[in-house]
Amino acid sequence: MNHYKINSLGFLVCLLILINIPTMCSAQSSTESGSPRKMVKKVYEFSRLLLENNKTSLQLINNAQADSPFVWKDGYLFVYMCEKKIIVAHPNSSVINTPYLWNLRDPKLNPIMPKLCRISNSEIGTWYEYWWYKEDHDETKPESAKSNKKSIARKIVFIIRVKDTPYQVGASFYNESYAIEELNKNTSQWIEENNR
Repeated sequence: MNHYKINSLGFLVCLLILINIPTMCSAQSSTESGSPRKMVKKVYEFSRLLLENNKTSLQLINNAQADSPFVWKDGYLFVYMCEKKIIVAHPNSSVINTPYLWNLRDPKLNPIMPKLCRISNSEIGTWYEYWWYKEDHDETKPESAKSNKKSIARKIVFIIRVKDTPYQVGASFYNESYAIEELNKNTSQWIEENNR
């Protein structure tokens, strides 16, 4: 009889864990890594929100927390206005509505925002790469062993111009291997998948 109770309790615990897995996973969105397909999907989802109600939509990105659908482990969404040379939505509120990012260059001295504005005239979207500082995110190390050092790493960004608005929406994440040409080639297929 005791054996039966333990198995029933064990079964109940397992069932509760299985029921809560989707909730636990969605709450951990900031621990998920980016992927090109995911970035295209998020940019298009946010662009539709922006067309419906731009002020409310912009607030979804501004000061976004770890549980936001627009922030993930190694990247995030952002919105900028090339005409005004400013970022209008970003998880880091200190860069919003300032010209700070417009003049910013990557560690290899490439301008970031002017280049993004030059190539973001596509309503389909395009990919770009730049280099940025990346913090140590080695999950195998205990918190006390992680360094505060940053390395220079390649970051890729997918950007589109949102039709009938002054906005460009982008999403970026760190990646050393995806070829920009290949990403641009696959974007149409990923957009089609999102529209199904």
